[in-house]
Amino acid sequence: MTDGALRSSASVRRRVTATTAAIISVGMIALVVVVLFVAWRTTDHEMDQVLDTRVAAVRDAAEVVHGRPVVADADDPTFDTSNWVADPSGTLIAGPNVPPEIRAEVRRLAHGESGVVEVDSWRLRGAALRPGSDVGRVIVAIDTGPYRSGLSRLIAASIVTGLVVVAGVTLLSGLIVRRALAPVAAMTATAVAWSHERPDRRFGLGAPRDEITGLAAVLDGLLDRVDRAIRAEQRLTAEVAHELRTPLTVMRGEAELGAATPVSERPSATGSSASSPPRTRWGPP
Repeated sequence: MTDGALRSSASVRRRVTATTAAIISVGMIALVVVVLFVAWRTTDHEMDQVLDTRVAAVRDAAEVVHGRPVVADADDPTFDTSNWVADPSGTLIAGPNVPPEIRAEVRRLAHGESGVVEVDSWRLRGAALRPGSDVGRVIVAIDTGPYRSGLSRLIAASIVTGLVVVAGVTLLSGLIVRRALAPVAAMTATAVAWSHERPDRRFGLGAPRDEITGLAAVLDGLLDRVDRAIRAEQRLTAEVAHELRTPLTVMRGEAELGAATPVSERPSATGSSASSPPRTRWGPP
């Protein structure tokens, strides 16, 4: 019985620990997803800000002469990076060599497409050289590798942190639940021992102050009622045995006397009732 009670207590610990682990896992997954979504949006916003800054720098460095863009200073450091200027026909007139992997997108943006596109590890933006007029195009691009690499590290760190937190909380909850239920297991084992050795023992933890002391008080009350019921049954059994002892003794004596009397001396069945030995009367007069 003790082993079964301890297994039941262990089962409760496992269920509580498993429930805690499931809840913290769901919470950590939701938190990681939210953090990664915010980080992804923040990274995209930072890259768009860099593109906007480059577009503004190219607009300041380029001039418009007779409706066509002109780059007066070919050594301007603005054009040392992935920034290009295209004339109204879409021909690139300033900027470094276009990487092969984004050449098609640069041409498309140079011919009038606008907006932000992402190709492989590049993020590009096309805009008018002068807002509101078709005097040329500005195309800028940045390498998204450093940004995505930082985001990948953040993802890995978030996953590892989530796993560590889930494992730590699960272990801690298991220890806390084990410690919290230890008095219950001890009370169970003690009650089982009392039932065989000391049925009059009680826990005696006083007035209920928490769940454990409340359980002890309830068990003490149950043990008191069981003890009273057992004592009442014992008294009833003693009284019944006392009431039956006298008539059984008389009946046994008559039987022994009858067995010891010779057959010739026994009264006949047709004999007078006066010669018959007096019969013992049972019950009330």
